[in-house]
Amino acid sequence: MFANTVAMPVDHRHSHRNQPLPQSSGCKIVIALLAFYALTQFLTSDDLYDFIGSTKKDTDRLGASMATESSIAFAARPNTRNRKSSIEAGATDNGSKQIPASLQTKMNRYPDEYAAVKQYVEDSLSDKPNKRILSFGAATGFEAISLATLYFTGAKHANTLIYGVDLDQHSLDKGMKNVASHVPPIEDNKITFFNGKDTHIEKYGKYDAIFANSVFCLLGIGTFGAYSFEDFENSLRYLDASLNEGGLLAIVNMSYEFSESMLAKRYKPVAKCAGNFVTRYNREKDEWVSLNKKDKMDCVWVKERSYL
Repeated sequence: MFANTVAMPVDHRHSHRNQPLPQSSGCKIVIALLAFYALTQFLTSDDLYDFIGSTKKDTDRLGASMATESSIAFAARPNTRNRKSSIEAGATDNGSKQIPASLQTKMNRYPDEYAAVKQYVEDSLSDKPNKRILSFGAATGFEAISLATLYFTGAKHANTLIYGVDLDQHSLDKGMKNVASHVPPIEDNKITFFNGKDTHIEKYGKYDAIFANSVFCLLGIGTFGAYSFEDFENSLRYLDASLNEGGLLAIVNMSYEFSESMLAKRYKPVAKCAGNFVTRYNREKDEWVSLNKKDKMDCVWVKERSYL
């Protein structure tokens, strides 16, 4: 990733360090005073905080880039060989063993995925009176708002409720503010946010569709740790336990292939989506592969049965 650097010999004959300083003591005093004044101005200004923030971002970005390579290399190979044990044992967490790159999102981020789920729901689940949809990793709520105002809206979806879960309360608070300030107003109780740290997603389920976009992956930004295939399986199993038979699981951006999971035997792909940009592990080739955002890949699966 980074080019090797080679230390070059320094020709001290032309180094500024060997140039004579001004001999005048008065000149030295003036220079010192000017330097001191400049330093005090910098320390008492907002520039210092901007400088610190900028430096921290650069440091985090560099550390993230280096951590991505080491985390991916460490995470993949030991766990892609033995996948059955985690499924037999069942999910042991609340879906929190994930590495979200950012708590930021935006309106209508995955339109072809949202549209595919809406179409399937209207075609195949139209007889179901009360439908529930979960935005897993809701962040600041724009996915939930998009679903409620652009897709599952109007008289046809009057009884379709949207739920958003995240582990960051600050983001959820922003999400509630975004709902409250939305124009036109969103009807009361259409969207409900909750914190997955203290509330199991099944409290509001089971669901007819679960979106889990950009949460089961290493994205190269933010907090790093090993996210193994076993962790991926456990996260999927956590969602599966709260998804109705005949319901939809929708995922754009993940570090592993859903088709290689044990759960895939009970699911059928029903839609392909663009927008996948996260590096993905290819088990057959035993390597990580970069994806093209324009390429369409399986992103929506219907749960055909609850058990094998």
